Amino acid sequence: MTLFKSLQSRMILFLSVILLISGLIMGYSTYSSSQQVVIDAIGNQAKGIALAAASEVEPARYEELRSNLQMNDYYSELQVKLNQIKQSNGLKYLYTMSLNNDGNYYYVVDGSSMDIHDENFSAIGEVEEDVDEHLMLAFSTKQSQLGALDYSEAYGATVSAYEPILNDAGEVIGIIGADFDATLIYTLLADNRSKTIVIVAVTVLLSILFVYLLTTWMLKPLRSLLKTIKRVQEGDLTVQLNGKGSEEITALTHAFGAMTTELRSTLAKLSASQLVLKQSITTLSGNIAVTDSLGEQLTRHIELADKQFNVQHQATSETTKAMREASVGMDHVTETSQRMLKSASEAAMLSASGNASMSDLAKQMETIQHSSVRVMDDLAALQSFSQNIQDIVVLIKSIAAQTSMLALNASIEAARAGEQGKGFSVVAQEVRKLADQSDTAANEVEQLIGEMLGLTEQANEASRHSTEEVATGVTTVSTAADIFTQIRNEIVAVEQQSQQLSVTSSQIRTSLHNLDELTEQAAGLSEESIAATKDIKQNVQTQQTSVQQMKEMVAQLSEQAAELEDLLTRFKLNKDE
Repeated sequence: MTLFKSLQSRMILFLSVILLISGLIMGYSTYSSSQQVVIDAIGNQAKGIALAAASEVEPARYEELRSNLQMNDYYSELQVKLNQIKQSNGLKYLYTMSLNNDGNYYYVVDGSSMDIHDENFSAIGEVEEDVDEHLMLAFSTKQSQLGALDYSEAYGATVSAYEPILNDAGEVIGIIGADFDATLIYTLLADNRSKTIVIVAVTVLLSILFVYLLTTWMLKPLRSLLKTIKRVQEGDLTVQLNGKGSEEITALTHAFGAMTTELRSTLAKLSASQLVLKQSITTLSGNIAVTDSLGEQLTRHIELADKQFNVQHQATSETTKAMREASVGMDHVTETSQRMLKSASEAAMLSASGNASMSDLAKQMETIQHSSVRVMDDLAALQSFSQNIQDIVVLIKSIAAQTSMLALNASIEAARAGEQGKGFSVVAQEVRKLADQSDTAANEVEQLIGEMLGLTEQANEASRHSTEEVATGVTTVSTAADIFTQIRNEIVAVEQQSQQLSVTSSQIRTSLHNLDELTEQAAGLSEESIAATKDIKQNVQTQQTSVQQMKEMVAQLSEQAAELEDLLTRFKLNKDE
């Protein structure tokens, strides 16, 4: 079946079959027509002979003959006439037949031979076993009938004609059968049939050759177009198409050329787009790498900020705890200052009583001695309290320095946080101002405490001398008055300093309270910053996931671009490639 896959072989097969069938039909028609013409001519001749023979039959005498079935004079007479007609017209047989009541056809007069002993002679009354249908039609229709051309080994080729014999009543009393010898004509027809077959075969072969040449000529432009299409299939889009051939093939060539041109233009644009896509993929890959690197750096910074925020949150908690402890210490300082103020007031009253009772000085020496001892005890307690206050002031200065450092770190981290850290930067600045104010106030308190300690030591020294003088004896009244005056002045100074210390302690307490509130706000901001850092960290992780997905997409685009580039390399778009 592979032989008939090509268009040319199919066209040759199709047209050859058509020509073969047409030749066979034409040969058969020609042979049949010539055969029918010959048969009709012979048959008409046989019918004319049969009609002439029927005119020689006398119906009355024939009817008597067929009824008696005895050879008589009329039988001999009629046999002679039929034989003469047979001999003169070249018939093979000439005879009469009738139909009995049993439906059998039998011979009456046989004009074939005068010798009744001839094997071909049919005796009177002999029944015919093989009856021709045309004979029966002649009996039934009362009309002349012409049989077909028959051939047999025994009788050869014959054409039979049947003429009915009618009586005066118009009834069929017999049939004249004339068999014309058509052997020669049959032989000629057979020769003619053989010649017709040879002519048809030669005609078909010549037609097939003509069809082959015709299809070769018709399909030559199509084969050329097929070669061009194969070149295009191999990737060569620079082919030039020749529009020769039939109108349909020319139209097909032009359409394929236009399609090839359009395909070449499309592939050229696709090649340019592929280059742009490749460059874009390279740029995108670089940007993704940079973004990935920045994301990693941002992750490290966020982790560092998270640690710093945790440390700052812990430091803020410790600072809040220290502020509360400092507030408690300042309460103790305030109470001590109030006691010092009360003691100073009592000493002033005593000093006034001493000045008023100089005359009773001798009597009151013992009382003064006891009072001096008490003053020395109070001064010792005051010195102890002053030392405690100084320690608290040192602690406040340390806390103020740590707070200032924390505020500085908070300002730096807020600056790194950008817009999200502006509010925290303002709070850090306020905390730093409060720390500076606390440090300044602590320095002032430290200076006052130093002065107070100096005065306390002086008062203690004076009391000691007074006690020694009281123990050794009372000095002169003027010296005692001067000493009491100095004591009174010192006590007034101590009272003033105690008042200043009380006011300063109140201010420090207020500042510590404000600083405590700011520290709590700073702790809240630290927690918010930690939560914001966690959100930023999650966003960065989401961004890293997106970057990884973009990497996968870029890898897929790179593979598709490589496949597209490999596909484009199969096509030749320019002649110089």
